Amino acid sequence: MKAYTMDLRERIVSARQQGQSVESVALRFGVCTKTVRVYEKRAAQGRLSPTPRLGKARRLSGSEHEALGALVQERSDWTLSALSEAWQEKTSQSVPSTTLRDALHRLKMTHKKRVVSLPSAVQPNAKPFG
Repeated sequence: MKAYTMDLRERIVSARQQGQSVESVALRFGVCTKTVRVYEKRAAQGRLSPTPRLGKARRLSGSEHEALGALVQERSDWTLSALSEAWQEKTSQSVPSTTLRDALHRLKMTHKKRVVSLPSAVQPNAKPFG
């Protein structure tokens, strides 16, 4: 026999339909009473499924991320402001340096001006403190 696992929203609505109070259902499932009422209302309207998460669309598309990665590989010693200027020249699209920083972070790339040296504890000739 196949085990059926109910979604939390369904379990909350089911508990309310069985006659449990809003407060006891909220306490039982670790949600606030407003959540219980919202789920009940949505179930009555037939739309208990999760709502899509809204947010601001990214300024750079997937292909633009790749183009940015290629641009950074050309010259990895650029600062964000220099990279922003180069991006604007290449694409005629002005984007804030914070957008570029976030895109580089997603690409797991750095924008530092120089190659970061190893921590002193890892360097072969490092002198201990003290």
